Amino acid sequence: MRNKIVKTGLVVLGGAFMLTGCVVRERDTYHPASGEVSTDVEVGGPPPPEIVETETYSPGPGFVWIGGYYAWAGGRWNWTPGIWVKRPYPGAVWVRPHYVNRGGRHLWVRGRWR
Repeated sequence: MRNKIVKTGLVVLGGAFMLTGCVVRERDTYHPASGEVSTDVEVGGPPPPEIVETETYSPGPGFVWIGGYYAWAGGRWNWTPGIWVKRPYPGAVWVRPHYVNRGGRHLWVRGRWR
């Protein structure tokens, strides 16, 4: 059951990142899942209020819960459910994706490991 939840979450998370083709402006940042360089995305405005989720049981040692969040894809905000993932290296800390307004520019900043 837990493997099914993890696999489903990975598919949803991967799909959300694949749908980010409607980018207006980009800036290099660290990609959360693969550790590769990715981008911040200029968006149309702030996301809706977050959906409250219940954290499920960890699938094993070394896993970290990444709570759900709104991701900008296809010109709109889409909910990405929470998921358990393995830390890419010991001591890695997940920085949640978030929305910011910088000088009148609306940006979605992707999550990353640090």
